[in-house]
Amino acid sequence: MLLDVSNALRNLGESFPFTHKEKIAPQIILGETIEFDEPVLLSGTMEANQGVVYLSGELEAVVRAHCSRCLEPMSLKLKVPFNERFVRQGERSIFESLDEFEEVQAFEGYQIDLSELALSLAVLELPISFLCKEDCEGLGYEQGLENEVNACQEAYSEHPFAALQKMLTKDQEV
Repeated sequence: MLLDVSNALRNLGESFPFTHKEKIAPQIILGETIEFDEPVLLSGTMEANQGVVYLSGELEAVVRAHCSRCLEPMSLKLKVPFNERFVRQGERSIFESLDEFEEVQAFEGYQIDLSELALSLAVLELPISFLCKEDCEGLGYEQGLENEVNACQEAYSEHPFAALQKMLTKDQEV
């Protein structure tokens, strides 16, 4: 959907509140499907000055995924603050005056497409792995793996090369 910024462009320097709802399609991230409850909400203020529209506010979203340990469905609430600048596409002098590292997005007319902004903010805020709770036990196989590792460490704790020593036959020893 598009955000109408015509009031801000007509009244330069004046701040206007906005609320915008955006749909984000399910995303496949690291092989897992992440879904966003609808709608993702962007709210805050907009202000225009000399062909640049400044948006600041917060994105609110609910993400649905599966716990990385127990694979149970779970949800996570996201709240992401943002400050973004949008430059009208015909304003070449503004683009030329910007530092090469300054982030701005272009728009045409009196409306700004916020779909890419919403997607970027939401995806960048996702955790590396989802946990239903901090002390999630998982499926139970982790305990077995830990016991197996401990047994291996005990078996070869007498000497770092004990495993290699057992592989040698008496003929090979020097």
